[in-house]
Amino acid sequence: MSDSYSELIKAIQENCLATREEAVKYLQLKFPDYKENVLELVLKLENDGKIVFDKPIVKSFSSIKEYFFCDRMRWFWFVFYLAVSSTFFVFLVPENGFFLYVKYLFGSVLVLFLPGFSLIKLLSNTKKFDIVELIALSVGLSLPIVGLIGLLLNYTPWGIRVIPITFCVFGLILVLAFTAVFRDFSAQKNVF
Repeated sequence: MSDSYSELIKAIQENCLATREEAVKYLQLKFPDYKENVLELVLKLENDGKIVFDKPIVKSFSSIKEYFFCDRMRWFWFVFYLAVSSTFFVFLVPENGFFLYVKYLFGSVLVLFLPGFSLIKLLSNTKKFDIVELIALSVGLSLPIVGLIGLLLNYTPWGIRVIPITFCVFGLILVLAFTAVFRDFSAQKNVF
């Protein structure tokens, strides 16, 4: 067994594998005999101090403005531009011809995806979802959010019409997204 440990250590060091995930993926391919136990072996080697993985370098941001324009906030700009363009299409595109379908597409994204996506980003800053989970959760959360907005608008003088619903959904998306960014920034400031 010590031979297998030395083989694993040598493979990790020779290939400059910086993270546990990289090491496990590489070792599962290189040593198919250990495929089931690679994670356990790597964890044991790490706990015994025989291998040390580099800690990822995390940049500290001094201002919220700098944080808004970093690579981690690409999701925010995606949500912002998609919400603005969806609102633009809902109000300014005429309801005839081909553009009617474009209007329906962007309106559906505004109502069925963006509220849930923004809420997911607000509630989970560490968990990584794959694309199918993210879309399913976003749609699943957007439906009750928009339904609740409609229910609340029913008891206002504006009622349930296109303009109030669009503005309320757009405003909620921006509030959730901005809150998620500020929460992440404050958590980042507390870490360092």
